Amino acid sequence: MGLAKTFQKNFLKNAILSITISIIAIAIFLFNSAINDFREKVENMTKIYGDYIKDALVFKDIQYIQDSFPLILGFKDVKNVVVYTHDGQILYPRSFPLHHQSINSPTFDDFDLYFPLSIYDDNNNYLGKIILVASFQRQLHNIIIELITIIFIIVTISVIALYNIRKFTKSNIIIPLERLNKKVLHYYEERFDKKIKKRIDNEIGSLTNNFHELFKMLTQYEVKLIKRANFDLLTGLYNRSFLETKLRDLITKNIPFYLLFIDIDNFKTINDTKGHNVGDEILKNFANRIRNILRKDDIFARVGGDEFVIIIQNIDSPKIITKIVDKIFHKLQPPIVLSPSKNMYHISISIGIVEFPKDGKSVEDILKNADIAMYRSKERGKNRFSFFNKQLADKVESKFILEHELKIAIQKDQFLIYYQPQIDARSNKLIGAEALIRWKHPQKGILTPYHFIPLAEERNLIQQIDQIVFSHVVQDIKEWKERYGFSQKIAINISANHFAQSNFYYKFTNLIQKNGIDTSSIELEITETSIMQNLETTLRMLKKLHDHGFSISIDDFGTGYSSLFYIKKFPVDKIKIDKTFIDDIVKNKDDRIIVHAIVEIAKGLGYKIIAEGVEDQEQLDILLDLDCHLIQGYYFDKPLCKDDFEKKWLI
Repeated sequence: MGLAKTFQKNFLKNAILSITISIIAIAIFLFNSAINDFREKVENMTKIYGDYIKDALVFKDIQYIQDSFPLILGFKDVKNVVVYTHDGQILYPRSFPLHHQSINSPTFDDFDLYFPLSIYDDNNNYLGKIILVASFQRQLHNIIIELITIIFIIVTISVIALYNIRKFTKSNIIIPLERLNKKVLHYYEERFDKKIKKRIDNEIGSLTNNFHELFKMLTQYEVKLIKRANFDLLTGLYNRSFLETKLRDLITKNIPFYLLFIDIDNFKTINDTKGHNVGDEILKNFANRIRNILRKDDIFARVGGDEFVIIIQNIDSPKIITKIVDKIFHKLQPPIVLSPSKNMYHISISIGIVEFPKDGKSVEDILKNADIAMYRSKERGKNRFSFFNKQLADKVESKFILEHELKIAIQKDQFLIYYQPQIDARSNKLIGAEALIRWKHPQKGILTPYHFIPLAEERNLIQQIDQIVFSHVVQDIKEWKERYGFSQKIAINISANHFAQSNFYYKFTNLIQKNGIDTSSIELEITETSIMQNLETTLRMLKKLHDHGFSISIDDFGTGYSSLFYIKKFPVDKIKIDKTFIDDIVKNKDDRIIVHAIVEIAKGLGYKIIAEGVEDQEQLDILLDLDCHLIQGYYFDKPLCKDDFEKKWLI
């Protein structure tokens, strides 16, 4: 029994040492993690609070800062906050120790973290400093409770485990070893040739059985891994990884094929409005419908959320592919009915088709060109298919180059502002002008908005361009006011995307104040369609701008989908009749009726009304008869560069 006692004694000693080290390591880890998390939390709260009062520091709004104290003190663990303005003024809601006021880095003192943050404006000018004081005591209390719980659990489990291990070791290792030793001795002493009966056969048999079961489980798991690596779990189709492997194999062997890149139209809308569960059921139903009309050798894969790819081999004519595509569209005509709700969903798809090797020599080129062709189908109205051709690729390449050049133009401010006069036709006097941007392209010359604004909106560059326009116009107004006593309004087109920016209002009003002009000199034009995209946010921001003195004009009125119920709620000063109603107003009775209706609506709501795109005397006469006398268009003048506008209309 000497071996048993020695083994058990050493085992118990090492187990206790391991448990002790583990508890110490866990305690250190918990404390360090809590410290780091707490520091990060306080840092984030300080930055959020700094952003919250940043504009107030810029405008020296002391009352706003003081009013914000209850907000920050309402956060859990926050004990105090002190704000230093750039001119040395100190603001704090509670007493603050003098020796802590010079803290410049995060500092712990008696379980309190003092976190300083200097605040700068966009031009890196110092605005002030914040010191946020947060208590670590709650976190420390939680650590102690958590540690006691962990110690209790570890000790309890360890005692139970040690008891079972000791029992198992004694009965299955120590005792069998002692018995084996006795039998060996007996073998040598009495019967040299006596076969020793191994008492550990059961354990070895159990271990052998366990290995057998483990092998079976590993084999099953390997099958699952192979399936997961090659198949989409939702639809059961091949996944992107398998598709790309198959494409590489076909390309390497130079086997011709057609590839159909399929995207479900407006699927995101279904997901957002009906939920992902409904979206998933639609995807499965769609996959089953298409799978049932494909041949056994065709490869059908899901490569994205609502994107699918079909590889079709042994086809020697685009006409046959067209017939296959027609079958796909036909299969999707009946609505998808989901159980148990019995709700019906009509879906359509856009397809891009490429042919190997004609349309690409690599997996990347094949998929890229198929995607280009698919988006061509989207542009043509969706629910259709398009074959890839070089012209499509050239168009995408041109778009990419234009985007790159546009970003450079924004960085270097390659833009000019043209002004088109707005005239009161009763007196032929200038009442204002619309600011229209032009791009002074280094190679292509002067480009109108038609050539780059749609791309700017698509690539989220429009806000930067609007900011450039606003800056130019404000400077021009300031100059004209000083030189010519200019008092008319300048209309600026503005995107509703600005209204989602928290600093938009301060940026524009600050620019106005810096240049010393009145907000009443600016008329902000926003299209009725963009107004309706985010109704509540737009309404709130327009009211704020209107209260600040800006005039608000609805551009392209009558071409969007706004409701008069909403329009009357907006702080609108002017409505601009879109050019499309003016172009045929002489010959088209319907256009005259529409314009007359818009004029009457504007008069009834107390809005001014202006017509754009007026080019001849007949159009003007009709508009005057309809009581629309504010006119913009080539009849009076085209858009003019700054110098020409000054010479013709201001001097």
